[in-house]
Amino acid sequence: MIRIYFGSQTGNSFELAARIEYLFRLNSTFKVGLFAMNDFDFTNKPTVNDFFIFCVSTTGQGDPPDDSKDFYYRLMDKSLDFKFAKSKFCFFAMGDSSYARYNWVGLAMARRLEQLGGELISDVFLCDERHQLGYDFQADKGIEIVKQFLEENQTCNFFPGDSKNFKVKYPVKIQTQNEHSTEREEFIKTDFHQSKVVFNERATSEKHFQNTRHIRFEIPPGLSYDEGDVVNIYPQSPNSYVDLVFEATKWDRSLIIDFINSPHPNVKLPAKLETLMKEEFDLVGIPRRHFFAILALYSNHELEKERLEEFCASDGTDDRWDYANRPRRSLAESLADFPNTVMNFPIEAIFELFPLIRPRPYSICSYSTDHIEILCAVVKYRSRMQRPRIGICSNYLNNLKPGDKVHLKLTKGTFRLPPDGELLMIGPGTGLAPFRSIIQSRVVRGIDISSSVLFFGCRGPETDLYFKDEFEKTLKRFNAFSRFGEKNQYVQQKIKEESEIVFDHVMGGGIILIAGKAQDMPEQVKEAIVECFMERGGFDRDMAKTFLNTLEDQGRLQQETW
Repeated sequence: MIRIYFGSQTGNSFELAARIEYLFRLNSTFKVGLFAMNDFDFTNKPTVNDFFIFCVSTTGQGDPPDDSKDFYYRLMDKSLDFKFAKSKFCFFAMGDSSYARYNWVGLAMARRLEQLGGELISDVFLCDERHQLGYDFQADKGIEIVKQFLEENQTCNFFPGDSKNFKVKYPVKIQTQNEHSTEREEFIKTDFHQSKVVFNERATSEKHFQNTRHIRFEIPPGLSYDEGDVVNIYPQSPNSYVDLVFEATKWDRSLIIDFINSPHPNVKLPAKLETLMKEEFDLVGIPRRHFFAILALYSNHELEKERLEEFCASDGTDDRWDYANRPRRSLAESLADFPNTVMNFPIEAIFELFPLIRPRPYSICSYSTDHIEILCAVVKYRSRMQRPRIGICSNYLNNLKPGDKVHLKLTKGTFRLPPDGELLMIGPGTGLAPFRSIIQSRVVRGIDISSSVLFFGCRGPETDLYFKDEFEKTLKRFNAFSRFGEKNQYVQQKIKEESEIVFDHVMGGGIILIAGKAQDMPEQVKEAIVECFMERGGFDRDMAKTFLNTLEDQGRLQQETW
């Protein structure tokens, strides 16, 4: 049996694992299973005939995702009495190459599995989310290596599958009038708790193009959080995108849908088809390769099938990117481009076609026993598409009113903070959020943070200077304004301007924390810090970079970016 295990924080590792599972299910006779890493059974000893595929992301400062932490820490325990009995395995490690500990978790797990007797069939496949073609670039190469190995060593051939022999994993049916046709009473997700909105206020000027929301939620009974923690929000697809689906498919939105014999572990049915589209399926996200592959599988229209097969092929990345990623085309909009295929798509296989909504993480920007606050920049912009591009969760949050119900889950943040001591915090834009939580926590606990420093960057003091009056009496705050006055300045320039403070902070044993959008900001900030070392410490560039890398290795420079 082929066992595929995933550890995923944002959904990328799960998407890859699910795609591999689908390929085996469609194109081979292998018995295959897909599992979260935390579900690994350490009491069931593998045999030499077992084959394992692991897909895992590295988060934060080299940490495993939440759904694989139990597995990771037990696997790395030196006292673990478990052997892999020369069973074969491969590893797809996924991460962001801008982080110092790029793919750290996957590499560490692979080494440990070898120590326990497993045989790694190839070098770990290092999938970089920052690659211009995404993580697929390396993942596709890895999948071909795995297929070749299995054909040569497992006496099983791959073949071109079709819709006739394809077995739907979670088939559904339309309930008849003779059946109990009552929709589910409430939305339920494992580990998520119902909360209410206390307030939802605009944090930016009404004249500013960016709408950022400052939102407060009640804390559900029995929950608490620490400084720097994260709240995960479960959004819904907008009604306008739900309408696009029914316009394309011509399905009756009032139909009651139920599983036939294999219920999905994270979805409760029966439910109306309209409810499924709104509460369960992500209709706003960009369609992935699996979406085009499933449509191609069921298509009987020659031209549409040819185009769909081009999009889902390994060498179709450029065409797929131009069609979907570059204009940020949504899944719901894509359905209309394949009308003949979509109108004949079987409802039985909707869980193959539509991806489930993933909760979105937000850094908590408060510290309290009775409420949770976040800063949310609403994603809404124009591309070449007719309607504005939106983010599914930020759009959902933007429309919430006081008293509205939301479903949320609390998880640990990626920062590893000492109980006290000086902090140098660098957070342009909504990167300020975790630092507000940290600052409030230390003030509440009576910890002196007057020597700590906050560097904040925004466009101007009257547009998006978040919490501008909050920290004046608690620490040193430096604001960089990129669109104000004669001296336009970004946060990295402000850091170099205050190089003496930065250098003294580091040499005094302080910790550097960076938060905000990934893109180029973290590297530009690190380069500014390197220049501070050169100016104030007399280092040459190589020495300064080595010193910065040492700080990262010691946990004295950490970043949380998104």
